[in-house]
Amino acid sequence: MSRIAIAVAAGILAAVPAVVASLGGDAPASAPRCPRRIVSMSPHATAALLAMGAGDSLVGVDAFSGSLPEAAGLPRLGSYVDPDVERIVALGPDLVVTAATDARLPREMARFGVAVAVAPDTRLDDVYRTIETLGRAACREAAAARLAASLRGEIAAVA
Repeated sequence: MSRIAIAVAAGILAAVPAVVASLGGDAPASAPRCPRRIVSMSPHATAALLAMGAGDSLVGVDAFSGSLPEAAGLPRLGSYVDPDVERIVALGPDLVVTAATDARLPREMARFGVAVAVAPDTRLDDVYRTIETLGRAACREAAAARLAASLRGEIAAVA
């Protein structure tokens, strides 16, 4: 086996635990590595990351997140239907966030050894799951817990 093939195989295998964890599987326990460069390919995930104070780590967003003032100056990298994989990888993210309806992008990122967090996106309860998932992935668990509690309180007040 050539050195290039071995390097590619090692890169893919290194990404497996992060991808498995993002898809809800059991990955080996290890110390969390907090991402410094995050790409968000989902507007609801971008909004959640910004609300929990992770905006300083965002280096790129999907085409629809540009309407958020805090994300206006960031590169727009397509959508879950047509992500610009080449530009995403070129930004050197250590975490890419995508919607649960996007099956392609996690596979593409695994090829490049980039961790993926999947943000659920179909029901109201998914809002809280997204916040919790991204809080863990971005090392912002306390901020995520405060955000989720605040949203629950606001919704309960309206109900």
